[in-house]
Amino acid sequence: MQRVMREALGFYGGALEDLVGANATLEELSTITSVPGATQQGKHPDMGMDEPRNINDVQLLVTSFVALADVGTDQAALDLWPATHTHCHFLYNAEKEMLVSAPAVRLAVPVGSVVLMDSRTYHRGTANTSPRDRPVMY
Repeated sequence: MQRVMREALGFYGGALEDLVGANATLEELSTITSVPGATQQGKHPDMGMDEPRNINDVQLLVTSFVALADVGTDQAALDLWPATHTHCHFLYNAEKEMLVSAPAVRLAVPVGSVVLMDSRTYHRGTANTSPRDRPVMY
């Protein structure tokens, strides 16, 4: 995992540093594997969007996914709802409806691909209906 992390940071470390600064800390490093038959996750952010202050008054936390194998659309691909980190969906009914009805962007990606997102962005792992594992480092 350390080798993969070094290679990934060699690729996107500069962009990550531009986002979070040179003195940022690593909060979590792990892998997760979606096995064949795994069910779809519910739509969620990794960091709370429960109060209006969560839009601007929080320290940026970036979630990073590194594909450790090719990820097909049927292989627990990541669904993202772009720009959902910029809204407090609990405040207005129209916002709640938008979150429910907005289409996701499904990320079927080749091995080695990196996804960086604001941790307040709504996302989910989809069902793995393929016969293959889908491992990612995050």
